[in-house]
Amino acid sequence: MTKVLLTGAEGRFGRDFITWLGQHYELFPLTWETCDIRDLGAVRDAVRKIKPQVVVHAAAFTDVDGAEQNVDSAFAVNAIGSRNVAMAAEEAEAWLIALSTDYVFSGRLGRAYHEFDPPSPINVYGQSKLAGERAVAACCRRHTIVRTAWLYANTGPCFPRTIIRHLLQSVGSGQPVRVVADQRGNPTSTRVLADLVHRLIREPIPGIVHGACEGAVSWYEFACEIQFGLHLPGEIVACATEDVARPANRPRNSALDNMVLRLEGYAPLPTWQEALKLWIRENRDEFV
Repeated sequence: MTKVLLTGAEGRFGRDFITWLGQHYELFPLTWETCDIRDLGAVRDAVRKIKPQVVVHAAAFTDVDGAEQNVDSAFAVNAIGSRNVAMAAEEAEAWLIALSTDYVFSGRLGRAYHEFDPPSPINVYGQSKLAGERAVAACCRRHTIVRTAWLYANTGPCFPRTIIRHLLQSVGSGQPVRVVADQRGNPTSTRVLADLVHRLIREPIPGIVHGACEGAVSWYEFACEIQFGLHLPGEIVACATEDVARPANRPRNSALDNMVLRLEGYAPLPTWQEALKLWIRENRDEFV
């Protein structure tokens, strides 16, 4: 059984990966309490003790708006933390699978971004994640960087749960739910991402890999599909990015093209609609 060390075990991806796929591995989940990845000594100690064959690095500073006010914190986790994990994985001769984001791109391209397009982030979060990617590539020879997008989970806070809560609240208030319609990307479930990581553990692909659900959609269209799938009351109205004051700039188009998976002979990942339907089936009892 493959020995896998997982950072960010308490996070959105980590919790669901453990639930769905933990039984397939000799899995060692690390949380912030058990290992602060900003501390190189602590990371080295953990890796030396566990001696993993694979490290799945999911720990991250993911507060996009919060990163604008906490630049040092974002880079400490996403850049320095990733460097530390990469150095320790290299020393252990482990394969490193590091999760990254669509926000490494500016959003100015008129098509979906593939792995060979140059990144150009427009917010601190994206800049810190790109710095982490570069640290992984520089410090660990045996690595896969998996960029995903608009991740939502079976457990904990995520966009679908936020929309559902706002819709249910709007019934009493009579106010519509406003959702941005001019940002496009690939809503991706943790189940789809976990299944991809599961395969990459067994069949590694070196370098950068895009791993997002097929198909691009706006936040507004995604919200409407959530409402339709659960037959929820309330009204959703489209708005522009400029109508919602947020500290961080968002790419208008951060859609990802899973080109490397396609070139490697992988079947297409599920569409965002297919992934959402499964999420609704698995979580329906929580809302109706």
